[in-house]
Amino acid sequence: MLELVSQQSNSAITSVNPEQDAWVKLATDWLLNLRTDKTRNTYRDAVRRFFAFAECAPAEVTQSIVIRWVSMMNDTLNAATVNTRLSAVASFYAAAVSRGLISTNPCDGVTRRKVSQYGRATWLDGESGQDKAFLKAIDRETVQGKRDYAIMLLYLTLGVRVSAIADARVKDLREAGDTWYLTYVNKGGKLVEVKLPFTATRALYSYLEMRQPLDNEAPLFIMTDAGVQATQRLPGNRSTDQPLTPRTIQKLVRKYADIALGKGHGITPHSLRHTAALNAAEAGSSTVEIMNFLQHSRSSVTDTYLQGLKRKTDTKVSQRLSERYED
Repeated sequence: MLELVSQQSNSAITSVNPEQDAWVKLATDWLLNLRTDKTRNTYRDAVRRFFAFAECAPAEVTQSIVIRWVSMMNDTLNAATVNTRLSAVASFYAAAVSRGLISTNPCDGVTRRKVSQYGRATWLDGESGQDKAFLKAIDRETVQGKRDYAIMLLYLTLGVRVSAIADARVKDLREAGDTWYLTYVNKGGKLVEVKLPFTATRALYSYLEMRQPLDNEAPLFIMTDAGVQATQRLPGNRSTDQPLTPRTIQKLVRKYADIALGKGHGITPHSLRHTAALNAAEAGSSTVEIMNFLQHSRSSVTDTYLQGLKRKTDTKVSQRLSERYED
């Protein structure tokens, strides 16, 4: 009989039966062998949820149990979440097979739902001025406003992923006369240096001059005084230069999109990357130019970003046909 362990444990399961020590050892080693803390936490949670559903020992799990679990999740969760949790359990049992604890993986043959990575992509429509309204929603007279305006403008002009800005340090900036460059780690670990457009440079300078003197090791964007005070109430020693987390940036994007567009817009930080790609295409940039701009390795990925152009074109054509028959 197995019971689920606390979030702090390195293991996904713990044994109350000495005969199950091999499974506990497997769970511990399996988690430690995962590449990142984020994956480790996600997979641990998934396996704990699965065993709470299965209510049996790991060796007693069958494909039928896994199928019923997936079916239950399909009723309330999106495809990506279901597939991630199923992958976690499949990974756990693959490790069990490799150790000889079981002969077959009960997750083998269980159908995964098809996920379209950009099927629900959202962006700020440049043609109708949504991107400008989004930026206008930021109060640039305050320190927070100067910070947020610089962040959003960097996303909209560089088309970078969230981590490029969230992880940036002051030392990642390089000045060459009036030109500024930003170095960041791209997806896959590749180091990339990009030239900042004049508007982004000006906005970033306006924010950074409020933070003098600057420490090269400090985050490029930090919490406001109110944010620092909130974190200092938490346990542990914390620096006053607290970086903005991706989650905080997500909340900021939602806040300004709410002001500009109202609720229900679905705009996220990644939407700003899509916005940059679509605006570049509408300005005349080629697919190859946009692929290089977004640091994509394949043009097929870039094509998915530009599907929004087709959807907009289809809407325009339909509207023109509708207008033809108006009374």
